[in-house]
Amino acid sequence: GSGVLVRAYGIRVVGKVANINNRPSFGLFVAASVTIPIPPAIVINEIGGGFFYNPEANDLALVRRMAGLSEAANSLVTASPGSFAVLIYGSATIVEKTLVSGKVLLTITENYFSLHGRVVLLNQENSLKGDIYLAIGFNNGFAEGQINVDLNVVSLIEGKGGMEFYVYGSDAWGIKGNFEAKIIKILNAKTKLFIGNPGFVMDMKVEMGFDIWIIKVGAGFEGTMRYVRNVSWGAYCKAWIEASVLAGV
Repeated sequence: GSGVLVRAYGIRVVGKVANINNRPSFGLFVAASVTIPIPPAIVINEIGGGFFYNPEANDLALVRRMAGLSEAANSLVTASPGSFAVLIYGSATIVEKTLVSGKVLLTITENYFSLHGRVVLLNQENSLKGDIYLAIGFNNGFAEGQINVDLNVVSLIEGKGGMEFYVYGSDAWGIKGNFEAKIIKILNAKTKLFIGNPGFVMDMKVEMGFDIWIIKVGAGFEGTMRYVRNVSWGAYCKAWIEASVLAGV
């Protein structure tokens, strides 16, 4: 839950006491709002931490939600935290909230280390934000990460995209990315990318259209490049320009 302590400190609390399959499972996470200036322009506005014994993955997901961190950037695999989890949380702003604000949660468990973060620019929570995730496994020896970005600047640009990577073994690794944007409601762009042990593939499409009086004009380009290791490779592309008279005239 969350609340206010002595009319000054906002607090967030996640707690658990349970017995699961004859094993005790308990823990506590607490975060409090503070104001700690770090000259010249950084202000720490929230700090927290916690410890869980025999945690479940759902316990740690609840902590992330209470900390206001998105689940959009998260693990590609289901890794058990093991017998314990230590959590360290912090939130800060640069030049108050008018420039940059961000928060980070570090989680150290028996089986892996993870970092979840969020950044908001110009105090535009719904317009200029990004999420980041990184994890490194100890026992299974894996690494993975993600970055997701959302942009929505008035009527200038609307876009979203992301990049992720994973390494689960010498023959199981990859980098994936995607991005799509609409610029001034005229230009649309989309791209997808995969690079990995099997090979690579990249798709791209850009198209634009606008009206001049009773004439509709459109143009675009799309293409694909691919390579499958020891099997094949190829490329495809197409470009077009078209014009038409608007219907009903």
